[in-house]
Amino acid sequence: MVTGGDGAPTTERGDPPPTMPDDDELAAYGHVVGTVAWSRETLAAALGREVGDADLLIERLVDRQLLRVSQQDDTRLVPVPPVVGLGRVAGRAEDDLLERTRYVGRLRALTASLTESFERQRAEGGASDYEVLRGRDAALARVSELLGDVRDEVCTVMTSPPTDRALQQARSGDLTLLERGVVVRGLYLESHRRQSPALREHLSWLTGLGAEVRVAGTLPSRFMLFDRSVAAVSIQSDDAAPGAVIVRTDGLVTLLVSLFDLVWQGAVPAVGSGTGRRQATDDLELDELEQTVIRLMATGAKDLSVSRATGLSVRSVRRVIASLSERLGAESRFELGVRCRDLDLC
Repeated sequence: MVTGGDGAPTTERGDPPPTMPDDDELAAYGHVVGTVAWSRETLAAALGREVGDADLLIERLVDRQLLRVSQQDDTRLVPVPPVVGLGRVAGRAEDDLLERTRYVGRLRALTASLTESFERQRAEGGASDYEVLRGRDAALARVSELLGDVRDEVCTVMTSPPTDRALQQARSGDLTLLERGVVVRGLYLESHRRQSPALREHLSWLTGLGAEVRVAGTLPSRFMLFDRSVAAVSIQSDDAAPGAVIVRTDGLVTLLVSLFDLVWQGAVPAVGSGTGRRQATDDLELDELEQTVIRLMATGAKDLSVSRATGLSVRSVRRVIASLSERLGAESRFELGVRCRDLDLC
């Protein structure tokens, strides 16, 4: 056992020392108090344990001064009267509880003092304009604070595929926002919705609770808007791991708001009418992802660039192009481009 900085006793792991008997010890003590001719065998039988376990319990009762050597027969152990033995344990527990209560009070006072200092340094460091948060944990902690302060609306652009665990963790937060009456709007990549059953289920769940969710073939970058007055932008466009920048500068936030609204207008609902299909000919329909691939190809984008913009693998991009070529009767990419132009698809 060591002593903490405030003088309170702790174990090496930082846990308080055990000051009260556990259930097994109390059951064992009850047996020896209520049984005149008790023994290790009767104790083991009463508790449904092995004799070796009973020996360990007897040792612990001796350590707690609940058993002592008989003055008449030094080969036997007898129980200390409950009013003495348990009274002594209760006294120690009360002392320990009092010390812990004082320790909690000191912690709360220190928390208030450090929080005031932290907020002051944040303000003096220019946090009124922006904060740079290094690492996923720091970013998530700050975003949680901002979500707690939101009153009207949260807008999210998700450019990376969320994991099943991330979706589970997001549910409680989303539910809390919706229960508070906050408008929740989200933009996701169509390729991620198509490839992930878990994401499709999550988006249906969100929509069922009243959130507004749309999908698009491409998205600009990963960011969030809080009441359209504060933004959190990922340091890396498609990954939250490196961290985020919290932006409050009016001009930059207004730019991100405009960008979100522009993408939102071109996106389609993720549930219900969310297929985003467009009638190209009498017998040909193109979904949102296929339309996006065609638009990117029309700009001269290579397969790798299309892959990065849509979230598809290069192989999947080529499968989409092959499917379009077959359905439009094109034998080359050049012919596919001509057919798309003639059909006013790009």
